[in-house]
Amino acid sequence: MHTYFSCAGFSKYKIRTEVKNILDRLQEDNVQSINIGRNEKNELIWEIYAKVSESIRICIDGYIDEKKGDLVRERYFPCLFASDISSMAESTVYRLVDYEYYSVILDDSRLGISIIYRMINNLEYISRKNKKLSTKVVVNYISAWAESAKIILPLFKTFEQAEFEKIESMNRFMRIDAAKNGDELAMEVLSEEDMMLYEMASKRLEHEDIYSIIETCIIPHGVECEIYSIVGDVVNFRIEENIYTKEEIYIFTVNCKDIVFDMALPKEKLEGEPKIGRRIKADIWMQGIAAFEL
Repeated sequence: MHTYFSCAGFSKYKIRTEVKNILDRLQEDNVQSINIGRNEKNELIWEIYAKVSESIRICIDGYIDEKKGDLVRERYFPCLFASDISSMAESTVYRLVDYEYYSVILDDSRLGISIIYRMINNLEYISRKNKKLSTKVVVNYISAWAESAKIILPLFKTFEQAEFEKIESMNRFMRIDAAKNGDELAMEVLSEEDMMLYEMASKRLEHEDIYSIIETCIIPHGVECEIYSIVGDVVNFRIEENIYTKEEIYIFTVNCKDIVFDMALPKEKLEGEPKIGRRIKADIWMQGIAAFEL
């Protein structure tokens, strides 16, 4: 079973036979919206986005037995459709080793690291590739799933401090871009900044909590490349209901290091009271839609 299937409002489905039954129902209810294409081996493949709530779908896919005309289901995963553009930075698509799924490596200077997310619109990418159309990614709509999360208080900052940090962040992004283009001076300045930041953080950690030092962050978590630990600012939030199970799901709009994305988790798995301006801490599975050059 997919780890995050229960997060989409299917927490009562514990064993494979139960999951199979609900997948059969989802597939039957949404078969009229099926997408069909061919892969690199010229096999007929299909996918269905089964509507669960306003923003949530269950992607079910597989291949078509061309002799019998049957839809053979192979895989499924929950999808959260993001409401806003997350990044327009340089991105590269890579195929996974074990399945005909694709991941996108996003290299956005605001993050300080390259992040990887699972691409939702796989069939669109495969079809464009087969038709020799451009597969250059120009826009990234990122979303994420969390099994649980915790609300933490924001850091107090004066207006002057907030404005100063914005300017410093913009200057750092410019230095990172310059360093990528081979600017040695920018590399030296970034190295010095990192050393000073490490020294400052080490001293403050002796008598402060780490979340009073780090405002937002994103770091790889575990062994899978699409899983991250994040602390982000709550920009907005809402509750959506699974139309099949009536379970409620929180959907947060999160700003993490100036990258904005949507994040979903079960309502009962949120610790703390959500409010705009507070922060949220979670381990997330990152996914998204890659929009291609026309």
